[in-house]
Amino acid sequence: MIAWSTARYRWRTLLGSFVALALGIGLLASAAIVIASAKAQPDPRYSDAEVLVAPAVVGETSTLAERRLPWTPDKADRLVDELSEAEGVRAVAADLAFPVEVLRGDDQLSDAADDEQLGHNWSSRLLGDDELVDGVAPTGAREAVVPDAYGVEPGDRVALSTPTGRSDVTVAGTSTGSSVYVADQVATRWSTGSGAIGLVLEEHADETQVAEEVRGIVGGDASVLTGADRSTLENAVDRSNRNVGAQLLSAMGVMSSFVSVFVVATTFAFVVSQRRREIGLLRAIGATPRQVRRMLLGEAVVVGVVGSLVGAVLGLVGAPLLGRWMVDAGMQARDWEPTTIVVPLAGSVLTGITVAFVGVLAASRRAARTSPLQVLRESSVEHRAMTTARWVVGVLAGVLGIGLAAGTPTAEGGAVAGLAVGAVAAFVTALTLLAPLYLPLVVRLLCPGRATAAELARAETAVGVRRIASLIAPVLVTVAFTVTITGMTNTMEEAFSQDARSDVPTDRVVVPDDESVGVSDATVRAANESGARVAADLPTGVVVGGEWHDALGSERIAVERGAIAVSAGQARDRGWADGDRVRLSWADGRASSVRVIVTGDVPAPITLDRRQAREHDPAAVADVGYLDTQGAAGLADALSPTYATVEATGAYESADNADEGRLLRLFVVVLLGLSMGFTALAIANTMLMATGERRSDFGVLRMVGATGRQIRRYVGVEAVIVVLIGSVLGIVVAVPALYGIAAGLGDDLGFDVAVAMDWRAVAAVVAGCLTIAVAAGVLPARARTTN
Repeated sequence: MIAWSTARYRWRTLLGSFVALALGIGLLASAAIVIASAKAQPDPRYSDAEVLVAPAVVGETSTLAERRLPWTPDKADRLVDELSEAEGVRAVAADLAFPVEVLRGDDQLSDAADDEQLGHNWSSRLLGDDELVDGVAPTGAREAVVPDAYGVEPGDRVALSTPTGRSDVTVAGTSTGSSVYVADQVATRWSTGSGAIGLVLEEHADETQVAEEVRGIVGGDASVLTGADRSTLENAVDRSNRNVGAQLLSAMGVMSSFVSVFVVATTFAFVVSQRRREIGLLRAIGATPRQVRRMLLGEAVVVGVVGSLVGAVLGLVGAPLLGRWMVDAGMQARDWEPTTIVVPLAGSVLTGITVAFVGVLAASRRAARTSPLQVLRESSVEHRAMTTARWVVGVLAGVLGIGLAAGTPTAEGGAVAGLAVGAVAAFVTALTLLAPLYLPLVVRLLCPGRATAAELARAETAVGVRRIASLIAPVLVTVAFTVTITGMTNTMEEAFSQDARSDVPTDRVVVPDDESVGVSDATVRAANESGARVAADLPTGVVVGGEWHDALGSERIAVERGAIAVSAGQARDRGWADGDRVRLSWADGRASSVRVIVTGDVPAPITLDRRQAREHDPAAVADVGYLDTQGAAGLADALSPTYATVEATGAYESADNADEGRLLRLFVVVLLGLSMGFTALAIANTMLMATGERRSDFGVLRMVGATGRQIRRYVGVEAVIVVLIGSVLGIVVAVPALYGIAAGLGDDLGFDVAVAMDWRAVAAVVAGCLTIAVAAGVLPARARTTN
């Protein structure tokens, strides 16, 4: 009851905590709903197939999905015939997929995502809900059915751009959905085998019995999937988007929870400081330390419950908006819908109450130690700025930061970033807790002379150093992590781009236009016929001993058909010797015996003849072509019809690096936006409370002759000093970590990596902190000094 009454009476004091908690839990609830609703779903193309059959697993993809070795077209046809005889099966079809873009003249009608395969065989249409809107099925080699959304009609002419080149076709019909359909015999030539066979069952068929019969037909190597297990064959683009979104949402949730704890802890620390006399009076009339502690914890629970419930409402409203934005940004599955709501909301509310409770623990323990004699105190001088807890935790945090910073340059892979961020967090904690030791000296250096504002700033730091430290803390945190996040992403992006360019063996490259599916075989032929020499490597793979190995089909070295060239390290790892014969499966599922050629000069650990790679992997896409001859006459004119251009290697950026760079920048914008929003709240809350606490100080200044304008100027100067100190300290703790990251990347990549700072972003954040701090200090001071 006392906690509820005091919370109602001091609502202005607790407003900052309430707003921070409500916004933090709102963001957390939105992120939780989006994550909980982002479950793996079967590819929409298989929506009508109650049973799916997938080939054997041979490894993992870059997104940690199962990599499967497709069936050859002949084997897929045999399985379709056998499965059609199963009881309760109405229709069976194998899916043959390939990458394609659709063009009409110079207009690109399709917009396939990276690695998305829009092309399919017509018979696979029955596995999903795509329906023919107009026209007829494609039967000839020069016919296709395209989405009705393209705005074309049966009889129109369009071009299909595939990895092998451009094919002009007639639109046989239009359909719902986003797939491009061709005749089965055409899809057989353009696809790399079949990755799935779907079964559509009779209306009253028993799905479980059919699945058991199917397992007996296909054997133990294949996977028979029913119900929710069909999500194993989730669309690759949706899976990738979902994984990216989960990383961002996790970071958002952690940041919102952390800042909420920070603001609540700061608020209640001030509350305890402001209420020393009130708590002393309670102790004097018989309140026990336990009762004082329980009162403050009760106030925190009140704030936590109310703030969390408001946050839950905000999360409920914000989740659909956040989810759709992430879909548009390529960070969530394209068919995402908010489906799971109750559990995320309940978890967010409990988290909010816990955050409020944890945030006030330290303040409640300090309040419980308040002496009854505090009721007699009038002075606000801090008699003991450095407590034992500050000494212990601050020193330990500093030691931890030094250890993490020292280990950053020698760390491997993703541990580099983790150690660097951990070091910055540890140093920020140490500087915040140990601030009473160095702040008076820093302020004396920044505010020399006998000016009134300077003397007041020095005096205020001497008697209220913990208040100044609390004001600096949010600025320090924000600037430190701004420098770290922007510097880390810029440094990594520059390093990886430089590494990618260093792998390019020529000064100029041939790159595909947006209308093309990679550097096509037609582009290579056109360039070679013009007198130039272009090598466009094909990324593919082989299966040896049941395991997938990435391989490259290349013309940069001579590899005879029926052989593979391997590096010495690969040969040593596999136990191969030059001239050995090994049996392997190609990317399309065909098996053969090949001769091993061990050499030290190979573009990839396993390299094969490009023509053979294309024969076994028709859907393989070459991202870039290496141009050996720069002065070939008419090269630009020869490449234009094939949708390719020539670029200098220094300007080239691979599609993968470009997409990763886009996502990194998007991550930075989102995280910095959240950071600035919460920082604005933390600074404003701390400044407002600090200004309110100094009402008597302003009164004394007015009594000795200071005008309201002079007091506001002093408050503004103090805010500038606070932001300046916090910004400088933030940069100081972050820059060494960035040099550690650069050193670690340099060791991994084999060349010197320079730190790439984004000073514009840092300047914008500092300016934002300065504006917020001055406004949050001067405006309340204006109200306090009006009379």
